[in-house]
Amino acid sequence: MAAFSYTVRLVDGVKPSSRRAVAFLSCSGDSNIDAGVVFGGLKQKREREVRSRFDYWIDGSRADNWFHGWPNDADYKQCFVFKWKDNNQHHRLYGFLCNPQPITNPSFQLCVLVSHAMKTNWETDPHELDGANSLRANSAVRAAIAKLYPELKAGKNPWVN
Repeated sequence: MAAFSYTVRLVDGVKPSSRRAVAFLSCSGDSNIDAGVVFGGLKQKREREVRSRFDYWIDGSRADNWFHGWPNDADYKQCFVFKWKDNNQHHRLYGFLCNPQPITNPSFQLCVLVSHAMKTNWETDPHELDGANSLRANSAVRAAIAKLYPELKAGKNPWVN
C-alpha cells in the first residue's frame, strides 16, 4: 500500500496576518480530504462569504455562528470548523489548529481545513473531528505543513497534545 502524499496550501485572497492563517490540506488518493475541493467549487457569492469568515477569524474576532472550536473538550480542543448555510443546508469545513512557528511566533495559529460535511443534526459528527485529529497527528501532514513553515520540523510535533 502506497503512502498518501499530502500538500498544504494557504488560502489565496485572505488577509495576511502575523497572528493567524487558513490553509487547505489535500491528498492524492484520499477523497475524504475534500475541504479545498468543495471550497473551490463554490459559486462566487458564496466563496466571498466564506472568505470573509476566514478574514474575520484571522482578525481575531469571534462569531460562533460562522466558526468555532471546541476549547473545553479535551479530545477535540485543537479542532475547528467554518460554517455557512446554503439553500437550508448547513455546510461545514472541518480542520485543526496548530502553531507551525513555535519558536519565532509562538502565538501564531494556522487553521488547516481538511473535510467538508453537510450537517443534519444539532450535534457535530464526532467522526469529522476524529478525522481532523488523526490528520493533525500524522507525520506526513506535519511534513507538508513544514514545507510552508520550515521552523516546524517534520519529525517533531510541538502542537500535538
